[in-house]
Amino acid sequence: MKRRDSRAPGVQDALRMTRRRLAGYKPSRRPKNVAEGLCYDALTTAGWRVSKRGWPDFCAFKHGTMIVVEVKSSHTHGLRQEQHDIMQFLASKGILCYRWTPETSFAQLHAKLPK
Repeated sequence: MKRRDSRAPGVQDALRMTRRRLAGYKPSRRPKNVAEGLCYDALTTAGWRVSKRGWPDFCAFKHGTMIVVEVKSSHTHGLRQEQHDIMQFLASKGILCYRWTPETSFAQLHAKLPK
């Protein structure tokens, strides 16, 4: 016999949406790669929020300095929320972060100072 959820229709979806917003990111799916899947399981079991989304397109190294660059095809295309959060975090740790477009070239992204 199939177990039926006693909650009203749509409540499960609303709960899932709320959890996503509280987590700050859309939940990542478990990777298909076996080793990555095992690592994903270990991290989530330990209470980590795991995301493979939002990482910069490039890491570049020169003379002992590393920069990260997010590429956009137009200056009108903004960063997605995951990209913004990761770039802010990296910038707050002293990593040089840039957004690059063909029109504007490199624009440095600065960490917002906490209030």
